[in-house]
Amino acid sequence: MIYSKEIFTTKSNEIIPLFLSKRPVHSKYNPSSEKTILPENYEGAVVVFGIGGGFHIKNLIDDKNISLIIAVEADEESLEYSLQFENSKKLKECQKIVLCTQKDFITTLMENYLPALHSNITAFFLRSWENENKETSQLLLSGFNAAIKHIKADFSVQSHFGLIWQRNILLNLRNNFKASQNEFPEAGKNLTAAVIAAGPTLDSSIKKLKENRKSYFIISTDTAYPVLLENDIIPEIAVCVDAQRISARHFMTAPEASSKNYTTFIFDICSNPKAAEHVLKLGHKIKFIQSGHPLSALALCTTNVPLIHTGSGTVTIACCDIARIMGFKKTELFGADFSYTNGKPYANGTYLERNFGVTGFKTNTTEQLYTSLMFRTELIPLSKNKFTTEVLESYKKTLEDWAISSGLKIENNILLNPCTKNKISRIESKDFNYNDFFNDWKLNLEKLILKENFSVCKNEYLYSLLPFIAFMKKHEPQKSLHEYFKLALNYSLLYN
Repeated sequence: MIYSKEIFTTKSNEIIPLFLSKRPVHSKYNPSSEKTILPENYEGAVVVFGIGGGFHIKNLIDDKNISLIIAVEADEESLEYSLQFENSKKLKECQKIVLCTQKDFITTLMENYLPALHSNITAFFLRSWENENKETSQLLLSGFNAAIKHIKADFSVQSHFGLIWQRNILLNLRNNFKASQNEFPEAGKNLTAAVIAAGPTLDSSIKKLKENRKSYFIISTDTAYPVLLENDIIPEIAVCVDAQRISARHFMTAPEASSKNYTTFIFDICSNPKAAEHVLKLGHKIKFIQSGHPLSALALCTTNVPLIHTGSGTVTIACCDIARIMGFKKTELFGADFSYTNGKPYANGTYLERNFGVTGFKTNTTEQLYTSLMFRTELIPLSKNKFTTEVLESYKKTLEDWAISSGLKIENNILLNPCTKNKISRIESKDFNYNDFFNDWKLNLEKLILKENFSVCKNEYLYSLLPFIAFMKKHEPQKSLHEYFKLALNYSLLYN
């Protein structure tokens, strides 16, 4: 608690709180004149550190250009005390305000600030509050900057893939979803899950996989799938989370399904629909997963399609999470290098190796093509013949963070799971009807867009379009939010 619970009556006959030091939180003369000063013509979200009597937030509530206010207090007791004052009481009634404490600030920020919806964001301290809580203020500002960096990176991905995600989800739901209502394949109790990525060390470690094939339940990434086929290994599962059309090329060499050649293909609902269509024609089973896109979450909320963690869209993490929910006690990683080894970015047998092998010639060799790929960003040396990059390091850290948050331990490329209970939902889900979903989705969006202040609505239908809005904001800037939503909805009508 940072307040003394004593009050002070100002010259203007208003009541303000006092800090523990007995210093006033607001002006002792006319606190009603206090305002949070914003940049000229500012639109977007505002974070305010320090609530106190709430005088400095009142002008933000009345500003139509402010679509989100996150007001932060030091702790629960201080927040509860602040909300007893007349101006602060209004904060609880305002639809666009989210209240939180230092402890849950980062989570609150990550869950509520949506760049596609709120555009800009800025942060302000109540000056007296900052002076009184210097250490807390520094921690909050540091956390704010780190969270915004993460949010901007995520928004950048959305602005790149927003259109293709929207298209893929609707096409997969319309054309492929009914064929995907299969269970995960059964796995022997004493088997070790083997997650196969396509890093350069797979060239040597695949020998161990072949020699001990009967001991492994193999879950392959899409890039590694053709490598396994070249080595006469048929995985039990192959996973694809990539939205791009090139992802379908990983499966072009797949054999027709038979008793000896059978794989269950697991696709993110955001993945390219051509990949699912191709393996279905070959007679294989497919199963869809979802990875957090708001449109897929809305569409599949009544089904038992599992939510799979992919980190920052990493198929290796998706494979590991599938092994986790299937209940494997031990998962061994092959080719999950997150580095360039011996001058190569990928193992032999990937589509990249075939492409570079065909296009390389005397004055522009395959080695030069690999080098140009690897040197796109600065290389970080790990050992004599091993290098990484900032991006690859972030992928590795994301895997490690996922493992920790999931209660797993990593030891020498092996994931150990102390909780081996199968976490796959066996609850029977409702039948999914694409036309019923689409018509309901369209109707709710049309109603929502008619509302003048729809941008402050916390609505799952509204959120379902945000990644696509991110794409449009990048490629068609300077439009109003209403225009973006109308364009997004009209584009989506093409898939009905």
